[in-house]
Amino acid sequence: MFGNLPGIQLCQHRAVAWHLFGMGNEVDIHSAFFHGNTLLDRGHRTDVLSLFPATFATAEMVPKAAGKWLLTCQVNDHLQGRAPDL
Repeated sequence: MFGNLPGIQLCQHRAVAWHLFGMGNEVDIHSAFFHGNTLLDRGHRTDVLSLFPATFATAEMVPKAAGKWLLTCQVNDHLQGRAPDL
């Protein structure tokens, strides 16, 4: 996304599939956090999907919360907007 994905519109109470993948090398670990909604990932209910390099995840969501909500990465270096120490 690189912070430039335009607003996505979802229908409340209708199933949505999220297909996410991790890119990069060994320092590019991401945790996609869906604020205000939960996902079903391989039979487990969660609000965070961990994405390691060269991996993918498919999870189902039924949006319950109306309005705008946030999708962020919970890796501390990404929250602070800095490059990881190598």
